[in-house]
Amino acid sequence: MNEWAAQRSFVGESRSRLLHPPWDAHPLAKLVGYLIRLLILLIVPAVIYLFLLSNYTGSKEFNAMISQGAATALQATQAKTVKASWSMGGLLTVQSLEATGGPDAFFEKLEARNLATRIPLAGVFLREWTLPRVSMQELRLVLRSGGLGHAGTGKDPGGPRGDAAPKTGAAASPVPSLMRAGYGINPDFKELRINGLQTARLKAAWGRSAVTAGGLSGMQLEMNRTAAGWAVTGNGGEFSQGWLTGLKVQKLAGGLSGNKLVVDEALFTCGGSGKARLSGHMSLGEVPEVEATLNLETVALQELVPGEVAALLTGEVSGDLKLTGSVNRQGGIKTQGHLELASGRLAGLPVLKMLQQLTGEGLFRLLTLRTCSAELSTGGSPEHGGLVVEVKDFEADCGPLARLKGNFRMEREQSPGDLLTDQPKERVIITGQLRIGISATVAGKLKPAVATRFLSPGEDGFGWLDCPVNAPLSAAFTKELADQMLKEDSGAKP
Repeated sequence: MNEWAAQRSFVGESRSRLLHPPWDAHPLAKLVGYLIRLLILLIVPAVIYLFLLSNYTGSKEFNAMISQGAATALQATQAKTVKASWSMGGLLTVQSLEATGGPDAFFEKLEARNLATRIPLAGVFLREWTLPRVSMQELRLVLRSGGLGHAGTGKDPGGPRGDAAPKTGAAASPVPSLMRAGYGINPDFKELRINGLQTARLKAAWGRSAVTAGGLSGMQLEMNRTAAGWAVTGNGGEFSQGWLTGLKVQKLAGGLSGNKLVVDEALFTCGGSGKARLSGHMSLGEVPEVEATLNLETVALQELVPGEVAALLTGEVSGDLKLTGSVNRQGGIKTQGHLELASGRLAGLPVLKMLQQLTGEGLFRLLTLRTCSAELSTGGSPEHGGLVVEVKDFEADCGPLARLKGNFRMEREQSPGDLLTDQPKERVIITGQLRIGISATVAGKLKPAVATRFLSPGEDGFGWLDCPVNAPLSAAFTKELADQMLKEDSGAKP
């Protein structure tokens, strides 16, 4: 018996200490020893796996997977990411992303810089990634003309999901083996869900003609998913659409639900003290329709009209305009409404200088417009697709000695070039008629021959001088008429 016990003890003590605790240890110590060895057995492969996983999530293969997934999520024909990486702390970063929109994408070109989001360790192995917020330093977009597609932020209300999604870009593949799936990371980007978007600087451009072109530049934009769709807020930057340019964005608040974008309030500043407020909605789709109201308050006229007009007429504009139409139609976005001009001044016209010379009245040197109003409408030209601005029923009270009336049609032909970089080239042509009314007192200072030839009597007791407009607007506007009046005055008898 002793011999058997000794042999048993010898065998037990000769066992490897790497695999077994000491033979003569307390049973509890043996249990703890086995548990420690089991833990080491589990930890070592896990550490090795995490080390390999960490190397993979910063590799070219991981970057290629993100590029392929971005193409699927954005419905792009191709997408390229640079330095996409994920850390064990859950931070996913991408240095840059460039994509070309497919037939169903809402954009033609997309560029993003310094993207970041969070995916915890437990979430990175799921087939369906949920991103709480994607932030980026800069986002540049050229929106598609002829269709707006879908927002591409995953499982949008009204947007495609699952097998219903268009098969553009890199469609998700069946689950492959562990190693081929990037150490277990193999998300289905058709099922990607983003709950928030934020960019510090947005630059977006749309439209390819003077009547449809518009854009946002330098705006801070934030979008957050809600039960009804998306809440959209923004501030900063500059907005333009057609003839409306130079509007500095102070505040943007609205929502996106299904195929409808609602702007609850958009506040702008224009020039020094000018303000503008926009509200309305736009239905999305192949031909997006806009219906909105724009209120202008003491906006400097030179901020709204071409430089040629601003050199002659100054003042502050106020009024309400109705915006309707579509950027995907030849007519573009149309505006119509009533405007009033305060603190108006008209100067520099040769015919006014001539009236000052022939009558001796200094008011014609700088004609003050006490009150001024007009009906404004804009749209696209069916001939050349350029912007057409019509001013009807223009009337200005310049005091007891002078008045102005007129109707004008202004065409701005524009070649936008590259939407993100090149400055458009513009040519302005104005047609119509400007009527200058002078009182009987002032008309009596003209030589009878001049008054008879150039003034037509009006029912209000004023004599009216008609100045036709049918040429590109320049400093020579009305010069021909002024020369004719001078010639008539020189040859007339006193």
